[in-house]
Amino acid sequence: MSLEIIKIRNQYPQMNTAMKRIADYIIGCPNEAVKKSSHELAEVSGVSDASVTRFVRYMGYENFKAFQLSLAASLSHGNAIEHPDSIVNRFQYSGEIARNNSETVCRTIFQRSIQMLDDTWKNLDIPTIEKAVEMIRKSRRILMLGVGRSKVTTEALFSRIYRLGYNVQTYSDPHEQVIVTSMVEKDDFVIAVSNFGKTKSVVEGIIRARKRGARTLGITSVAQSPLAKEAEYTIFSAYDYEAGEMGKYYEPSCENVSQVTIADCIYMLLAMQEEERILHVYEAISEELESEHIKG
Repeated sequence: MSLEIIKIRNQYPQMNTAMKRIADYIIGCPNEAVKKSSHELAEVSGVSDASVTRFVRYMGYENFKAFQLSLAASLSHGNAIEHPDSIVNRFQYSGEIARNNSETVCRTIFQRSIQMLDDTWKNLDIPTIEKAVEMIRKSRRILMLGVGRSKVTTEALFSRIYRLGYNVQTYSDPHEQVIVTSMVEKDDFVIAVSNFGKTKSVVEGIIRARKRGARTLGITSVAQSPLAKEAEYTIFSAYDYEAGEMGKYYEPSCENVSQVTIADCIYMLLAMQEEERILHVYEAISEELESEHIKG
């Protein structure tokens, strides 16, 4: 998938209705969209010319021509596919019909997770990951906030960093998040995870932590989301556009797969930067864990 399409998907949840119509057309028919003038794009999207202007500026471009050139270049390096309108079906997985044989269902899930990993990689901000690693190393405590599906990511990151010997804690209860972020200090580092970036307790926890001087990091799939706006640093996983359009009939885990992979990146970079110390920690842990294994 082209990088420009990935960016549009990530911005999509925060767009107004008119901009979403434009985005829907570009995502669905990128090879046609790139050939159209600003006025033609407005017509096929059913919006005004002014809406197209607002859309390209929202995406960070000075004018339509600059956006069009970027989209064309992105498509030439990506694998954009025009998707025909799908059959309306409540039970789908990331926009794919799930009422099929077992092999097809499993293949769909694997392929979607692979696609989300690839989309996340293309848009991954390595300097921000490096900054997160630096903050973890410098901080007195690392506190993680996440509820629901996002708890999968916080637990994954917690288990990795904890094994490296860092003082790390994770909180999924909203009341506990209020308490702990009310007591953070300037040398603490708060990491908040929210797929859509708008979980109330998580976003408010980040705001509270920043007011108290703590450094903060958000991990989310949605650019321009409340979490992305409030966190000092943000790492983005790819946004599951098809899932977002289908509503809340199901909760595919492909976004979490990308976020857990980001956790692995942070984990490995931490381990590499403190290799000598970490090796001693590993040896001690491995010896103790060996006694927990069933013999034979």
